[in-house]
Amino acid sequence: PTPGITRNEVLEAMASMMDSLIQQMGEQALAGVVADKLGVDERTAQQALRVALPVIIAGLAKNSSDPKGADALHKALQEDHDGSALDNLSGLVGGDGSVGNAILKHVLGSKRAQVEDQVGRQTGLDPSLLSQLLPLLAPLVLAYLGRMQKQQQLQPGDLAGYLSAEETRIENQGGLPRMQPLDPAGGGRQAPADAPLGDLAGMFDQDKDGSLAGEATQFGMGLLRKILS
Repeated sequence: PTPGITRNEVLEAMASMMDSLIQQMGEQALAGVVADKLGVDERTAQQALRVALPVIIAGLAKNSSDPKGADALHKALQEDHDGSALDNLSGLVGGDGSVGNAILKHVLGSKRAQVEDQVGRQTGLDPSLLSQLLPLLAPLVLAYLGRMQKQQQLQPGDLAGYLSAEETRIENQGGLPRMQPLDPAGGGRQAPADAPLGDLAGMFDQDKDGSLAGEATQFGMGLLRKILS
């Protein structure tokens, strides 16, 4: 780091992980691979990417908030995810999902089904598509982190700080996006303008004022933290 600037300040100043990852892979190329793999149109795939990636980031941030979890992530990246896989996008995302499912077992644990259901209900992304997409993207996220860890010589605490900062970025930008209306023939589920929240309302209404006006725009990371806690 530049003299007078701490490592944490450097990490916080880095571009959004999600935006950088998508830009590095090429959004159209990544969406195309995902669309082919899931049998959906590219527009659905592009929107779904920005719903699914924060889910993985939230799980990693939650796990690494504990020193033992941060150490485990650091070791896993060092041993199995050095970032070289990023040079083969179709091979990384086009696999059978077994590697991604193994990663998600550690990242989301027993909360995975609940996360997929809750996120799907609020964003309008079919939970079955989210369930297929998460294991495709999990190795991509770890490969990105592994390359960054190697290049920046990050320690476990650095990783935890970076993931926490990324989680805050996403939340400050409005949380997870709502899926825009899609042609049902394109494989997406059309989201109504005001999707019913059902039993999620109590979780969103943080100030207990009976209104979701403030909370609805911040859906995503806060809710995911509650589910994963």
